Amino acid sequence: MDAIRLSPDTWHVKAFLWSLNIWNKFRKGNFSYYDYVLHSGRANLCMYIRAHVYATIAIVSNIAIWLGGIFSFIILPSYLFGILDYLQIVGIVGGIVVLVIAILCGLFLFIQLLDDWKEQRDARKEAAKKEPSFMDIVGMWIQDAHGKICRDIDISGRRTETSHE
Repeated sequence: MDAIRLSPDTWHVKAFLWSLNIWNKFRKGNFSYYDYVLHSGRANLCMYIRAHVYATIAIVSNIAIWLGGIFSFIILPSYLFGILDYLQIVGIVGGIVVLVIAILCGLFLFIQLLDDWKEQRDARKEAAKKEPSFMDIVGMWIQDAHGKICRDIDISGRRTETSHE
């Protein structure tokens, strides 16, 4: 069975590589999946799906912790000092500062992302025509899991060329 060839420019491969960093933070030892995949350009389908699942769990739990901290920061002072006084002070000062920073950062990032997106759009369209989509990969994983195998994934971006001499 041949390796599934994926472009390193697709969103799910970028998410996979990013997910490996999250996965490595929860592991002990010197071995780094991220370094291995980055240098070899190879992984297997089970590791690919597992990294996506574990990263999603880590992100959701991290968001829950942050929301709990923010919720505590708002509820405790409003209970101690009264909701109206708290909202007046924090709302006016914090709202103006956050609004100005958010608008400036948002405009700057939007302009950068729009420029980058326009440059990479054509290259991604051609690469995506030849490669399976993320849902195709999930389907292959389900078939492989049923057969109790995990085929290899090639994300190095290098294409093997055959010479007909």
